[in-house]
Amino acid sequence: PHHTSSAVYISDSDRSLTGDFGGILSELAPEGRGYAHDVTDYKKNAHGHIRANLAGHHITIPITGGRPDLGVYQTIYYAEFDGGREKEVVIKIVGE
Repeated sequence: PHHTSSAVYISDSDRSLTGDFGGILSELAPEGRGYAHDVTDYKKNAHGHIRANLAGHHITIPITGGRPDLGVYQTIYYAEFDGGREKEVVIKIVGE
């Protein structure tokens, strides 16, 4: 099913940059901060929802010759911010 505590984004293929991004998201939305959602939801996963909103839940990718047209250093990332439950990825192709 669709999920609201995960994200998809495009970034440079450098692992250190990916780690930096995760670190920034953790600083901006730390776990256990006393979010109102954590009081009303037994999963206490407000940090995951906030991080997902900051990272984004969709991307637009140009397609050329039937393949994603990404830059040399670009990689598509999927980020999970609240455990590894089963997810559904939806891909929609719009155009010709």
